[in-house]
Amino acid sequence: MPAKFWTLVCLPIIASSLLLLTLYWLGPLGLIYFPRYHSYQETPETCCEGLLRSADWQIVSFNSWKSWDKSEGKVKLEGWYFPQKNATVGIVVVHGHGANMGRRMHLERSVLEKAVLALHVAGFSVLALDLRNHGSSGLAPPVSMGLMESFDVLAGVRWLREKLLIERRAQNDTNVELNIGVWGESMGGASVIFAAAYSRHFGEKYRISAVASDSPFASVQEIFLRWLTLNNPLPFKFPASVASLLWNRIISLYPWEIKDIRPDEVVEEIEAPVLFIHGEDDPIAPWQHSERMHLMRIASGLPSELVLHPLGHVRPYELPGYFRVLIEFFRTHTKET
Repeated sequence: MPAKFWTLVCLPIIASSLLLLTLYWLGPLGLIYFPRYHSYQETPETCCEGLLRSADWQIVSFNSWKSWDKSEGKVKLEGWYFPQKNATVGIVVVHGHGANMGRRMHLERSVLEKAVLALHVAGFSVLALDLRNHGSSGLAPPVSMGLMESFDVLAGVRWLREKLLIERRAQNDTNVELNIGVWGESMGGASVIFAAAYSRHFGEKYRISAVASDSPFASVQEIFLRWLTLNNPLPFKFPASVASLLWNRIISLYPWEIKDIRPDEVVEEIEAPVLFIHGEDDPIAPWQHSERMHLMRIASGLPSELVLHPLGHVRPYELPGYFRVLIEFFRTHTKET
């Protein structure tokens, strides 16, 4: 009887307690401190059936501020630049959490195939970048789910505008308007929203003319608690009380109020047109997050578009006509002809 009681009752309790303790201490650390993937599953030389190989692409680097407080220093970013001759419009392409320029997110394609190739073929100069704590870019932990990563997007916008200006000067043509658009997916989608909202504080070099955000979240807290209670890949789901415990653990690790990381609180500060793209079968960030932000902008009289599709997280590229919609959006709102 004691042995049976130990096997049937005590061992499961101990195992469950150890699992919860591990999740409590290590789970949040893995989410916010260790998402980096240094390796690329594909590069412009190997992806897209060789279509980017002849794009005269370059490895580039530039610096981003670590935070609003410039005394905290800078972090070095790396990117891949795909120029177009005589271009006056550039697009900054931003990956999601745990991915990088050449790593597939959620076993899907990388941003090279999801955005870079189509935009470059359409005539835009394109800059793909690795966000801080990802890929080949520098460390500046913790991962802030788009809040501080927005400075990386702004650094990319400035670098790309200056690069286009240098190229135009080489052609003795500086009397031209240069426009920069941004595209991001998932956490990258939140990053470009924050960046576009903050850009008005930094002047013309950081101006963003159009924003495309694929599968963004409106609130970090909402998607995290949803993931724990409904959609995590474990064979069991956490009750709300345990989910709240883990969430409080994450909050304790952050140097700022993570519960306030809410793109929906800044989306009405964006003057540029915004295109929201979202899958109705998204298990990570429900499509209602994009709908909420879209309706907020419409109610405020701000230019906004919403494209819903029947697929999952960051998968609109599988749909016929998606790239046509994306390219037309950027052409319309960046004066590309």
